[in-house]
Amino acid sequence: MNALALLLCSFAFAQDVSSTEEIAPADPTDGTHLWARQAVAVAGWPAGAISDTRVQVRAPMYRSDSIVFQDTYMGAGARIAATPAFSEVGPRLSIAPIDVFDMDLQASYIRYYGGTGIGLLPMTATEGKLESERADIASVKGDAIRLSAIPTFKIKVGPIIAFDSWTISYTQIAPEKEHTKDLVYEPFNDLVTQWTDITLEQQGAVIYEVIPDEGGVFFWAGATARDRLAVGSKDRSTTAGLVLRARPAKGKGVPTLTGQALMYLNDADRVGHVPSLALLADWQLRKSL
Repeated sequence: MNALALLLCSFAFAQDVSSTEEIAPADPTDGTHLWARQAVAVAGWPAGAISDTRVQVRAPMYRSDSIVFQDTYMGAGARIAATPAFSEVGPRLSIAPIDVFDMDLQASYIRYYGGTGIGLLPMTATEGKLESERADIASVKGDAIRLSAIPTFKIKVGPIIAFDSWTISYTQIAPEKEHTKDLVYEPFNDLVTQWTDITLEQQGAVIYEVIPDEGGVFFWAGATARDRLAVGSKDRSTTAGLVLRARPAKGKGVPTLTGQALMYLNDADRVGHVPSLALLADWQLRKSL
């Protein structure tokens, strides 16, 4: 379990699965309000931990009695993420002009830490992402600027919830030390990328409400698939598996839990190895202003 304290977890599911939260908001008649979300996640293969904090002021857009215009909003605020491998901070804009679609825009400054097997790892090929192989590569400290667009499509029909979320990111990494390698292992995406690269990620899921949300207690179960691609290096990772999401009890301090188990279908290193496992706890706040 020591690796859990050293390396970043695969955290995309925290954004994508949790994006379904807006399908059934706590109070769709909210006016301008403060929205905050704190998430903590741990994972294995790759192993790691992350804290993700998002705070926004959100205001309603056009709303009506129509089923697709009941919780539209526009929000502005910031995101702060902290992991043993790096820290990230930057402004975040959100827009949901219709209940079945929303878009997040994120600009981030990232500081990568050095250390054995973590941080930025200069590499010569897209292979070598396993923890045992990364431990032999000397990491470098560095900084990066990342610009991301995250559109999400979602729908709910009876007890069935489905979503399809994309993350399109441009990342420019500046290492502190000189290097001779054209590629780098970037821990957030768990991909080997070019030092300046574009990454594409898609995650979709179909989820069944085993216990519908009534009074804040619910249980969902479903299937999910995720595909990641670094455009410049051509490194790719495709996974599929199970996702569970539940809130076990009422109360403001009770988190919503999301668990995910994904088998690797296409990856330069991990096909045939143990699946990627992740567990997320998140707390949310909506307060009228």
